[in-house]
Amino acid sequence: MTSATIVGGLPPLMTVLLAPTEMADAAISPLLVFWTQITCEKVAMLNPNVHCYIAFLIPMGFFVYRESLLLDFPFHQWPFFSMVHMYLQST
Repeated sequence: MTSATIVGGLPPLMTVLLAPTEMADAAISPLLVFWTQITCEKVAMLNPNVHCYIAFLIPMGFFVYRESLLLDFPFHQWPFFSMVHMYLQST
């Protein structure tokens, strides 16, 4: 689980910290949803009073909510990736 957290959290975090403002603004929302999901899953996993059905619904609910964010991110970032590609070709 730690490796999935690092792989899923490090690229958006680096995008927020190092990318232009427009790209960072688009990456912050999925990153916050991801961190919230990690926190909720950790709380449900460590608390013995949480019913197993609720613990199962937490990742399912976040998946349904985050699906639209994950589909919108590449669509809105395509112009920025094209600008970076053109810049790298010109240098």
